[in-house]
Amino acid sequence: MGRSWEKVEFMPLARLVRSGLLIVSIVLSSPVWAEEEAGDISRSLDRIPEGVHLTEDQRRFVREQLETTLKLYDEHFRVPETGQYLDLLRIDAEHQERRISSIAATGIGLISLAIGDKLGTVADAEKKAAFTLRNLLNDDPTAGFYTERSKSGWYHHFINGDTGAAEFVSKYTYSTIDTALLAAGAAMVGNHFAGKAMDTGQTDMPEVVDLAWKLVFSVRWNTAIRETFRPSINQVFYGRNEKLEDRFWSLLYDEYVLLPCIGRSVEGMSRAPDVAHRFWDKYLTDVRNLPQLFFSGKTVLATGGNNFVSHFTLQFGYYMCRDLLTNPTYGKELAEAMEADRDWFRWRGGGKYADRWWGLGAGAELMWNHETGEPTGERYAANSLGDNPNHTFSPSIMGGFLPIEQRYVPNRPEGSQIVSELMEMYRRDECLYDHRGLKVLWRCGALDPSKRVVNLQGIDLSTYMFGLAAVDRGVGLDFFRDTAPGIGGAMERSMSLLDGRDKASLSQKDEVKTADKNQNTLR
Repeated sequence: MGRSWEKVEFMPLARLVRSGLLIVSIVLSSPVWAEEEAGDISRSLDRIPEGVHLTEDQRRFVREQLETTLKLYDEHFRVPETGQYLDLLRIDAEHQERRISSIAATGIGLISLAIGDKLGTVADAEKKAAFTLRNLLNDDPTAGFYTERSKSGWYHHFINGDTGAAEFVSKYTYSTIDTALLAAGAAMVGNHFAGKAMDTGQTDMPEVVDLAWKLVFSVRWNTAIRETFRPSINQVFYGRNEKLEDRFWSLLYDEYVLLPCIGRSVEGMSRAPDVAHRFWDKYLTDVRNLPQLFFSGKTVLATGGNNFVSHFTLQFGYYMCRDLLTNPTYGKELAEAMEADRDWFRWRGGGKYADRWWGLGAGAELMWNHETGEPTGERYAANSLGDNPNHTFSPSIMGGFLPIEQRYVPNRPEGSQIVSELMEMYRRDECLYDHRGLKVLWRCGALDPSKRVVNLQGIDLSTYMFGLAAVDRGVGLDFFRDTAPGIGGAMERSMSLLDGRDKASLSQKDEVKTADKNQNTLR
């Protein structure tokens, strides 16, 4: 097979165009061992449907819920003074008294801006995204916002949304997965506006693209990847000098897959395949070799082959890592997880639970006294096939499986079963929450879906937004394919940017070195 020319579709073009290295990056970003795989991936992309099979009523519901979710992020999760996004909303509160931001939620907020801009429903999305990134990079000394980073560029998970100061236990730790979620959001919003600039014939690349590129390259991704006899990824670092503790390592497979995905993209752009490439090639290229468990006759990806994962972890990989989105085997694994998810509620309900009640996700949940049938309090939980004592179900997970249902479920009747289930819950006022006039489906317990939690977490609502966007005519699954970090894709649109552009002499490797030197400013 001839060489597959492909580029990393990740922070595309702004720096590469100015450096004059775009053509070189296109040729060299994918290592030789990926050539055959690249051909398979490009063919699989042809099977990503432009449209989906929804009735008109279902299309209207999808659009209404998508726009409502985008408004929640833009008008209520977002801190307008700094551009950061709150970790959670207290649903019954008129105003949020404690404005604690999660950098993971901010990553999701950046993606919501890109989706909202594509739909034309979020005003000034590009300016808002640039403002958010500028503050996270500590670029404006007069901003009154400063957030500390570790020596390799990792962020604290929880920060004060007004000042940037670390909060809670995050004062002592730096989180790798939450930094990755932030970077994925930066990559996706940057790629969206780069594509928009190309489509509209802009002569200068938008500032938001450069800011997004700068954030992603300011992290040394390989410092979190452990190449040992048991592949793992570091979860947290202690202190700015990044002290390690052996008990905080994540085994495959879970959401930490985003770290080697992003690291591999960065290595590809810098033409320096290293740890992330080796890790991906050895452990993640063939999804069939990932750790799995059986449930109800179905294989489901699992952590270390011992523990089921909450299904948001599978969906994060799907929407925020292009290499997984375009991998048909991974999609089929998600289809099995979806059916196993439904089976769990059929089994635990013993025929008493409605078929529309399913979805093993994370977020606030009610704790129940199973003898009295009454809730005893609220907590945060990540539910899975092996751990869901309060029988909590998540419309966010149901929505996150929408493109999987459309693409992989055979003999599907006209329309979407999942959308029909969501519409029925909405009609029956099951798991329906109202925050200041914005009604959205969120989590509740199968023991009594009329009971409500108080808190709504931004990171855990995200897969609802992703799934709705993926089947909406105005966005589509192609949005995620075109913006998510990962290797692969056509080069024609990128090549067109070379026409009439000035090119600086600074090489991509020098850019990376400059980003490394800039770590000295991250205190």
